[in-house]
Amino acid sequence: MRRSSACALALVAAIVASCGVPSPLGLEEPIRVERAMLVSDLATRDSSTTAITAFENPSALVAHQQRGKLVSGRATRDAFAVAMRLQNRGTGYWVLPLSTPDPSANDELTFEAMLSFAGDVTPGPAVAEVRAVGRDGVAGPASFFPLCLLGPIPDNLNVCDPSLAPPLLVVSLGWDTDADLDLEVELPDGRRIGPKRPSAGVAGAIDIDAGASCRHDGARRENFVVADAPLLGRYRVYASLFDACGQSHVYTRATVHRRALGAREGTFSQAETARADAQLTAFNVGAGERGAQLVLEFSLP
Repeated sequence: MRRSSACALALVAAIVASCGVPSPLGLEEPIRVERAMLVSDLATRDSSTTAITAFENPSALVAHQQRGKLVSGRATRDAFAVAMRLQNRGTGYWVLPLSTPDPSANDELTFEAMLSFAGDVTPGPAVAEVRAVGRDGVAGPASFFPLCLLGPIPDNLNVCDPSLAPPLLVVSLGWDTDADLDLEVELPDGRRIGPKRPSAGVAGAIDIDAGASCRHDGARRENFVVADAPLLGRYRVYASLFDACGQSHVYTRATVHRRALGAREGTFSQAETARADAQLTAFNVGAGERGAQLVLEFSLP
């Protein structure tokens, strides 16, 4: 029998109220769960038989600022809700009512949770902690599931596995508002590439055209990535305001990242070796070199 969603939410609200604190919106949490309520102090009992019995996560990788990551699972029939958080991060648990029984799994109760991750969450290994909550508001034992939180700079998963070598060179351009800004890199041989001409063959490539045609997905960043064997010599990094998209100005930051040796033998790290900030106004709008502003220069080796 399907439970009333209104009743389910009312009981979750009662669980929150029993903690003696109002339910915050969780705007500063590292993770948010759609249609869930944030509980800052959840009673737990590890000896309880109320428990998570299954958890499905299509991928342990979490992209930077990822939205709409769907996870699902089941809990014992005496549970009413599921509570989840990133272990040792944030201020509490997100509590979500359980849904319909699964007749193929002895009528255990199911859930689906849509997760969104904050842009300032620290990249690296993380653990999702998930608990089933009984009708008394007490959560049972925790189940733990590994995650890898990726940062904004492509690193070949080095942030979670130091034995994986990051790209030899990454030039990154990020900005603060919804505009069609383009990263352009002038290579030592004089070629100039950007998202409108993204590949330089073995010399590297631009990963995406963020904000193209003023269609914004929140990325606000483009990266020029060289996996190995970059051209040697002087590089020039430009910010080109292709379309201001109604904004009066855009603040931008260019950074350069190099592969480095890790703290242990056989490991690697990614080090920022240069950065520079710039401001572009609607006056700077223009395709290619006409609208480009030199932000920084650097040389290899």
